[in-house]
Amino acid sequence: TPVNKYWLIGDIANIPVGFMTGTTSGTGTTIKWYKEQAMSTLLTTGLTLTPDKAAIQAAVTAAGNPTSYTQKYWITQTDGTGCESTPVEVDLVLVNCPFSAPTVVGVDECQGATLPDVKAVKPATTTVDVNSWKWYQADGTTPIVNNNATYTHGVSNAVAGTTDFYVSYMATVPATANTVQCESQKAKVSVIVH
Repeated sequence: TPVNKYWLIGDIANIPVGFMTGTTSGTGTTIKWYKEQAMSTLLTTGLTLTPDKAAIQAAVTAAGNPTSYTQKYWITQTDGTGCESTPVEVDLVLVNCPFSAPTVVGVDECQGATLPDVKAVKPATTTVDVNSWKWYQADGTTPIVNNNATYTHGVSNAVAGTTDFYVSYMATVPATANTVQCESQKAKVSVIVH
């Protein structure tokens, strides 16, 4: 039985070993994985297949780096008497992370005033639930331990200046059978003290 899988097109290098899976049914005892429907090139025998990441990356590049790409495989099952079934297609569907940066609410106050938390809100273009939030220091790469939509920044109200943070969110890509999460683009949010 084939199981289509999904993965991020920008993360081909990290496709796990044995990522593609299939199961036997009925009297089947062995699964064979083929490169094409004509069964000319046997890739492996067994319940799993490790995709050739270099070949997939080359194919995606040759296709002009599209936002989605489907790598097709064909599997058969063989029973105890050596009878091999007709090949069935199983797909590795590569998708792009579709999520826009969150909408942010920064802080702009005078010295001495109470500085509220900075906040992030899922953009209207994202129709799925946010699984978690990711906050970063001003460099946009150093993570801050906080997975909420609000962040208590700790910026002093005694000194004038601007302190920047970045925020993104993790969500599940639609149409991937709820299997692929990715991080949105980051948005800059500022705490400004005058």
